[in-house]
Amino acid sequence: MPRIPAPVSLKGKALQLLAARDYTRTEMERKLGQWLRERDAREAEEAANAQTLASAARTDEGEPPSVTHLRDGSIDPETRQAEHAAAIAEALDAMEAKGFLDDSRAAEALVHRRAGKLGNSRIQQELRQKGLDATAIEQAMEALPGSELERAREIWRRKFGSVADTPNERLKQMRFLASRGFSAGVVHQVVRGDND
Repeated sequence: MPRIPAPVSLKGKALQLLAARDYTRTEMERKLGQWLRERDAREAEEAANAQTLASAARTDEGEPPSVTHLRDGSIDPETRQAEHAAAIAEALDAMEAKGFLDDSRAAEALVHRRAGKLGNSRIQQELRQKGLDATAIEQAMEALPGSELERAREIWRRKFGSVADTPNERLKQMRFLASRGFSAGVVHQVVRGDND
């Protein structure tokens, strides 16, 4: 007989997420909030299905369904949202106290992961999307390896390898580097093949 897995607690879900990679507190709040909403929707659906089956069974026995059987007993959405926010804050406070959740570590991990592929502006944008404040972003940007020009040259060399012969090829190379978040000055310098 297949074993039914035990339901996962909020802290358990947070640990599952953190086991995969480092998250900022803001990211964890979003992810756990979404997970709780999905869990509530599943539970409400299961309760509605069970109530429908019970109501059908009573009707088959000749007993009319009463008003109490039709009420779903759900909690007001605003109250539930406030309960979720409080539970999430408590779980994340515990994770931070134990050192499992650290915004600066998440920022460093993102910089390390993305520095070989992206320019400064794109990395800053991703850090902002993760909910980091300006000082944390500034500290993370200081930890970038090498200059933006060196990183752009390396990416350009791996992708193209040589200076463009035609204007269309040059535009293609420029669009590629610009889409990766490199500044216009750096893009022009790399595409022209300037070595200074």
